[in-house]
Amino acid sequence: MSLLIKGVDMPKRCDDCPLYDSAGFCALDPTREFENYNHKRPDDCALVEIPTPHGDLIDRDDLLAYFDRKSKGKTAEEALKLLYTALKAYPAVIEKEMNQ
Repeated sequence: MSLLIKGVDMPKRCDDCPLYDSAGFCALDPTREFENYNHKRPDDCALVEIPTPHGDLIDRDDLLAYFDRKSKGKTAEEALKLLYTALKAYPAVIEKEMNQ
């Protein structure tokens, strides 16, 4: 599972990270010593940046599975209409975010 913290920019170093405490421990990896990362983030840091602005982010695999089920036996034109309708209505996993 993942966690999105809205409004938090990607830290450039561990000392700037909200998951890093003053004792030198990271909430994502409490067994690791991070004293050597006060000038950068570790190469294997678990944080991933989601660039903004971005539109709604959907579960593509879920949408494709839905489309595969619903499009069986449909003509190409019907399948295209189904896909268009599904894309417009499919729920966002992460809602769109604009630059602030």
